[in-house]
Amino acid sequence: MIEVIDNALDEPIFKSITDIVISDEGNFPWYLIKDIYNINKFPNGIQTYQLTHHLFSNIKEYNGGYSLEDKSPHTRFIHKLIIPVLKKNKIYGDIVKSKFNLLFPHPKINSNLDHNVTHIDLDEPHYSILLYLNDSDGDTVFFKDKGNIELKRITPKSNRMIISNGLYHTSTNPIKFNFRAVLNIVVRKNNEI
Repeated sequence: MIEVIDNALDEPIFKSITDIVISDEGNFPWYLIKDIYNINKFPNGIQTYQLTHHLFSNIKEYNGGYSLEDKSPHTRFIHKLIIPVLKKNKIYGDIVKSKFNLLFPHPKINSNLDHNVTHIDLDEPHYSILLYLNDSDGDTVFFKDKGNIELKRITPKSNRMIISNGLYHTSTNPIKFNFRAVLNIVVRKNNEI
């Protein structure tokens, strides 16, 4: 399942998110990380770096520990805005990870056929949700498996949300635009609902 929802949030709600994250004031904290940590697990694609701002995580972290905490002062506000949209689209379960990602043009990405490392967000049944915060190139690409058969390619559009059923996917760095900003949420499926 890959569902694309344009104008996912009411405009004032969407603007309240973008005013925090990509405002001209530049006071939102971003942290440099590798785009995908599991490059050895799924080695296809190009390893790049991105800026990220973690909101919440209660899955095993990259350093081997667990985190059961809000990682940002913005977590509760962002979740409060997003949860009604998830319920409206019948996405039930527990948010296990949420973060903002920011990608810039990269010298190794010079065509829309180049992409970052293919991955899944969780090793159990889940939904992956992306909310694009700006118009950009830098498509999200979905695959049937670990990257051999492309299913769908979606171009970032401001306030466009993608909901997928835990499929293999990857981001692509922008080429023509200055940056690509997204909110990424991972929801562990709850079989009781």
